[in-house]
Amino acid sequence: MEVSQVIEAAIALLGSKLSRIELVRELGNAPPVLALGRRLEQVFLNVLLNAAAAFGSTDRTPQITIRITAEQGTVTIEIADNGEGIREEHLPHLFEPFFTTRALGQGSGLGLAVSKGIVEGFGGSIDVRSRHDEGTVVRVSLPASPYEPEAAPPAAPASDPTTALDILVIDDEPLLLRTVGNMLRNHRVTLCGSAREAIAILASQQFDVIVSDVMMPEVTGLQLLEHLRQVNPETADRVVLMTGAILRVEAASRRALPPERWIEKPFSRRQLEEALEARVAATKSPA
Repeated sequence: MEVSQVIEAAIALLGSKLSRIELVRELGNAPPVLALGRRLEQVFLNVLLNAAAAFGSTDRTPQITIRITAEQGTVTIEIADNGEGIREEHLPHLFEPFFTTRALGQGSGLGLAVSKGIVEGFGGSIDVRSRHDEGTVVRVSLPASPYEPEAAPPAAPASDPTTALDILVIDDEPLLLRTVGNMLRNHRVTLCGSAREAIAILASQQFDVIVSDVMMPEVTGLQLLEHLRQVNPETADRVVLMTGAILRVEAASRRALPPERWIEKPFSRRQLEEALEARVAATKSPA
């Protein structure tokens, strides 16, 4: 997996969140690493989001430097910001689940904890160096791949308009709702901001696939799924659940659907398309 390509994909996915920040790329010519692109993209999304949030009260021009180096079978990625930095007493707790230095409601405290698990699962390591008011450097080290990179596959043909799907997207956060809708702009998409609204829509309209957030007020995504199982099992089979708090979902709830019926935020457009295509294919398969 080419690390620079994964980093560029993460930057593109973050879009406007990085628009006011000067990005300095020192990407070099590193070999591929032994990692899955989708999981590695999640690591860089988490780290870049933290870096983008590091400029609260500083009067410096916001800058993030991304540097890739390779030495003795290891590829090292450093993401450095010149923001507020982290107080010394907080440094030992950065990788603890649910620990956050942000204001209440502005961070889940899961980003670095999840990233650590992903990186170590690939045989790598992640550490943070920071001083208050002097910025932060996150260093990710990964084993270089001993294999030669494969030739890039030929570009896929343009999407056939006849394959466009009818998709219902449900999320109570307007920005995320619009973002997912934009990702699916090649399809016929209906957006709604609550599970209650979705239930009303589904009473009179059919969709090829339904994408629902889990953590919503009043009626959660899992409660919506259970309702559909009772009133229309065929529609329930078309549901894919989105969640950005995978560690908070109770084990019993996680067993409500097989792993392929979940997609973890943040995700790329390709990840979303693949998840939905798989769900459509599964619902069309003979029982």
